[in-house]
Amino acid sequence: MGLTDAERAVLLLLADGHTIKSAAQALGISHGAVTERLRHARRKTGAGSSRALARQIGAAASHKIGDTKNGLAVPPGAPSAGEARTDRPSSLIGRISWMLLPLVFAFGVIDADRVMTGRSGPPHLVAQSPADGSVIAAGPVTVSVTFDRPMRRNSYSFVVIDPAAYPRCTGAPRQSTDGRSFALDCLLEPHRRYLIGINAGRFTNFVGASDGMPARPARLKFSTR
Repeated sequence: MGLTDAERAVLLLLADGHTIKSAAQALGISHGAVTERLRHARRKTGAGSSRALARQIGAAASHKIGDTKNGLAVPPGAPSAGEARTDRPSSLIGRISWMLLPLVFAFGVIDADRVMTGRSGPPHLVAQSPADGSVIAAGPVTVSVTFDRPMRRNSYSFVVIDPAAYPRCTGAPRQSTDGRSFALDCLLEPHRRYLIGINAGRFTNFVGASDGMPARPARLKFSTR
């Protein structure tokens, strides 16, 4: 007997670092319901622990969804988004930049963009649409995110955290002229809760244009009437 979508959703959240409590909050269900789904999943698969099974399911899902060169993670069964590939494996570049940053400052070489703007730390979201926690009408919608600084061109990671909660989106994300905003065309169904990861797990292709630093992970949560 295979795992249900509900059981996979819980396991994918655990693979992404959630606890049972935070997984319950993310899915809008009780702590007991999460525990019950994990129990059924272990029984079906013969797994010795929920965490081990979650890592296995998470690895399999990541392999199916894309690789480090995929900027747009498309959920299984969703229409193709033209692969929406990035031009560079920016996650590796971002990690190297982050590790070298203390050495750069130690030698007195300071990023001009940070001097001019006073920004420090990784890029982060300053706006999103639909708004976090909002309830909107079903149908076509443009999902957009805006960062606090210009981001690298053609590099993005809209990530599937829960396949059952990821909207059907088509086409590659569009980036604004100033480089700070990305827009993605999606189709929402009525009476659904949606969840989209930004730089989640090993998908970290949203990176700053000036230093290649990966953006701080975030989650877009909204639902439909």
